[in-house]
Amino acid sequence: MRTTAKIVLALLVALIGYVAYIFHSRFGFFYTDTYLPQGRCKLLQSQPGAEDLVVFGGQVLSAFLDRGHFARNPQQRLLPLKSVQNYAGIMAFDPATGATKVIPIEGFPETSTFHPVGIHGTPKADGKGLTLYVISANYLKAQDVVEVFNVRTDEKGSFSAKYVKTVRFVGKYFEQLNDLYVFPDGKSFYITTWLPEPGLTSKGESHGMKNLVRMILTQHTDLLLCHVAGENVATCTVQDHGHMMNGVASDEKGHLFAADTMASIINYYEIKPDRTLTKVSTIKLAGLGADNLVYDQGTLLAGVSRVRDHMTGGHKLIPGGVVQLFKENGEWHSRTLLMQNEISILSTAVRVGEKYVMGSAFGNKILVCDRQQLSS
Repeated sequence: MRTTAKIVLALLVALIGYVAYIFHSRFGFFYTDTYLPQGRCKLLQSQPGAEDLVVFGGQVLSAFLDRGHFARNPQQRLLPLKSVQNYAGIMAFDPATGATKVIPIEGFPETSTFHPVGIHGTPKADGKGLTLYVISANYLKAQDVVEVFNVRTDEKGSFSAKYVKTVRFVGKYFEQLNDLYVFPDGKSFYITTWLPEPGLTSKGESHGMKNLVRMILTQHTDLLLCHVAGENVATCTVQDHGHMMNGVASDEKGHLFAADTMASIINYYEIKPDRTLTKVSTIKLAGLGADNLVYDQGTLLAGVSRVRDHMTGGHKLIPGGVVQLFKENGEWHSRTLLMQNEISILSTAVRVGEKYVMGSAFGNKILVCDRQQLSS
């Protein structure tokens, strides 16, 4: 009996140790972060909801969405863009001056809603234009779409945007799309789903707790490869599953990065000639959940926050930061550039010259840091 009791005790200790390891390595429960001193970087006013950023013409573009406004006025989710253009649209942010300008959109369908999530930009050959792809949560028809715009800048640095088309989907997905990477030819793209169940139905009903439990315990979100054909309709196939698939980015050299936020990892894939994916490696982030990803001159930037805070944060400010992935001796490694507690759930970071520009899906602030300030 004593031997049996010792075995049971040993197994129990091993189980407790394993659970503690998971809570530490995946959820980050036992990490203590050091935050960047307030004032080290500039905290600037912006349009609310700069969840994803694209660098173009020396400035930073974002498709903004005032989530607070729509949470307070859920019936307005069904209104077309022209009726709520103060709360959703496309903006340009100048990191040198801090100026924010809303870019007028020409030709957008008068009856279409616009609730932007992830974006991707493909520069045009003349250097003055950008094809901007924006995921829009389509509450009206309970199916997300990808809106496509041509964005241009002139000699004076002014921006204009023209609606091109709407890409719709065939299949069972497409009520919880998150981020995308589009091939330069515009015929194929990778896109992620981040919720097992739609986060909000058209009636405003929430699946929040159900989604959280499923994301912790199961892998029911997807990384998809989609091909566009015919009348701007995309057909997609699943390439990988995850707990909470999120940001994607390519190194433009035949590889793709995809974040799984709730697993605290970034997956690295080889892109085959037919554009299907083979997983090459997994980069662990030590309890940090990555959001949007940006590939920048041989390194990858990821907006991150602690997975534990996603699980327990509620309505309080959730600190976040920026992780940089770099390749050394043939393997990918990560280092934390900064952690901060001035904007909640830091979603994305891009580099513009000698500055890092960081935004969030929540609030109306953008953080701008000089590269030298982060290394000092």
